[in-house]
Amino acid sequence: MAVEKMKLVNVFGPVPLIDDVISRLCINNDFHPENVSDVSRKTKGFFPFDTPNPYAGLLKKIYAILKRANIEPDFSSFQNDKITLDDLEKDISTVEDELISILDQHEKNSAEMTENHQIMLQIAPIINTDVTLDYLFNLEYIKFRFGRMPVDSYDLLCTQKFDESKYLYVVSSTDKSYVWLMYFVPRQHEEFVDSLFASLHFERTKINQRAHGTPKNAMAEIEEAQKDLEKRDKKLLEDLEVFINNNKERLLKLYSRLKYENDAFEIRRYAIHTNDSFYMAGWVPECKCADFEKVANTFGVVPCVFEDPDESLPTPPTKLKNLKIFKPFEEFVKLYGMPLYNEVDPTPLVAMTYTLIFGLMFGDIGQGLVLSLLGFGLWFYKKIPLAKIIGICGLFSMLGGVLYGSVFGYEEFLPGLKPLQNETHFYIALGGSIALGILLLLVSMGINIYNGIKQKDIVKALFSNNGLAGMIFYFAVIFAVIGAFLLNQNFMTVPYLLLFVVLPLIVMFFKEPLGSWVDKIKNKEKAQEEHASKVEFFIQSFFELFEVMLSYITNTISFVRIGAFALNHAGLMMFVFILARMSGSSDNIFVVVIGNLLVIGIEGLIVGIQVLRLQFYELFSHFYSGEGKPFEALTIQYKK
Repeated sequence: MAVEKMKLVNVFGPVPLIDDVISRLCINNDFHPENVSDVSRKTKGFFPFDTPNPYAGLLKKIYAILKRANIEPDFSSFQNDKITLDDLEKDISTVEDELISILDQHEKNSAEMTENHQIMLQIAPIINTDVTLDYLFNLEYIKFRFGRMPVDSYDLLCTQKFDESKYLYVVSSTDKSYVWLMYFVPRQHEEFVDSLFASLHFERTKINQRAHGTPKNAMAEIEEAQKDLEKRDKKLLEDLEVFINNNKERLLKLYSRLKYENDAFEIRRYAIHTNDSFYMAGWVPECKCADFEKVANTFGVVPCVFEDPDESLPTPPTKLKNLKIFKPFEEFVKLYGMPLYNEVDPTPLVAMTYTLIFGLMFGDIGQGLVLSLLGFGLWFYKKIPLAKIIGICGLFSMLGGVLYGSVFGYEEFLPGLKPLQNETHFYIALGGSIALGILLLLVSMGINIYNGIKQKDIVKALFSNNGLAGMIFYFAVIFAVIGAFLLNQNFMTVPYLLLFVVLPLIVMFFKEPLGSWVDKIKNKEKAQEEHASKVEFFIQSFFELFEVMLSYITNTISFVRIGAFALNHAGLMMFVFILARMSGSSDNIFVVVIGNLLVIGIEGLIVGIQVLRLQFYELFSHFYSGEGKPFEALTIQYKK
């Protein structure tokens, strides 16, 4: 239940072995590469590997082949033996030639069939016209136009009689919206008549010159050609299917091999070299170091040097290590950001508090059972990560239902807290929410103190509003308020105020100077700088402290929503039963079922979001930065 401990491994070896080392030692061996220039400044005489990747072009080609064959890129086991680039290229070319010949013919046929379809659409409106199309295409002194115009425009053409001496038109067919016609115009009047018909919204259709003879003959010829093309294309598609079935595995093996070689070659960018030796570095989980060294020893001439993380090295990547029951909640943590290497992993806290608060806000035995079955069912069949969380939250909703004595909204059968029926229970629900919030805020401050100690950050651990000073101040004020209102005791004496309220406030106000003093990093220049900006320091610190005071209040009050949503849930179910009983003395089971489903869907979603908000804004803001970088072991991703 923590962040996995890391060690930096430095790998050295002869340059000719670089590809072998990457393949056998680095890939799939829990190795997170680090840029060597960030790890060591002693790189004089070393150079980066700048050889162009010889596999990139072939990988691009195999991608194109898979795309044309409609095959999804995926891993297929291949023999990891030595193979030359020429052999790979020859294999790809052989497959490509066979595939391309089929695909090109298919695409050519498809294009011709599309063109035939367009020709048939073009000549359909003039199918009954007894004229040779070749004659119309080759008129010497007259221009021929064919197309359609709206019925209203055609009526206008008929009634207005626009200078009919300059053109002649013939109607070929009509429908509800358009009139299909052809018009003839002498070449000297072409521009005028074209403009006239354009103003009447004439839409010209150019007949493809592949159509010959009369429209009927042309249609019959094109239809016959279309049938022949469809027959040939069907055979091509069958051949293509057979080819893909016979060669899919072969193509995927080629792809997997090229993907592996390409990505492995790209890993060279993390390494540097001299004429004889290479050097690369990366992070390995401490528990895997022995296995890593064991593989390195098989080379005989590839020594490994392990180092513990320190301030001179880059921040190690973060690999979370949690119990199986907590693992689903890592998704919420990652949503906010990965913890730093030397920061507490909040996943267990999130898992426990999220489910507890969800159960308190959405407490119902029956509805919780539905959520649990739905969540675990989705996980079992669909492997949806969020589904596990829904299933676990459903179990805690059932526990909350036991607390409230609620089963699908019915509260008559079981004892429990009834906040809408009992005034005492009402105050217990709201007061308990505040108490839980105070406890969680104190826990989050305690984690922040621990983080500060781990990170050797004195200001964070002792002097900040979420450090020891802030924790003492917050607890002292809360304790005094509880004493005054619940115990009728006045703890706010002068010594109490000075020691537990005023002193922590002063410490928080002067946290930066105190931190500098403790770390012994003050010098003359710093002192002069601080002296020069003293006014600015006091103003900034005052407003920061004022904001801190407000945040203590708002963070605490924010937890009232736990009880408020519990009341809201009871109120919604009360409304459902009012609707169910409006039609008679007994409950309308249909209304009860629909009402429960709506409450589970809508309120369950809202409660889930509100609980996540409490985690991110009220708790994480006190101790968690989420600025870590995830541990990404070198692997080859074969799927697109």
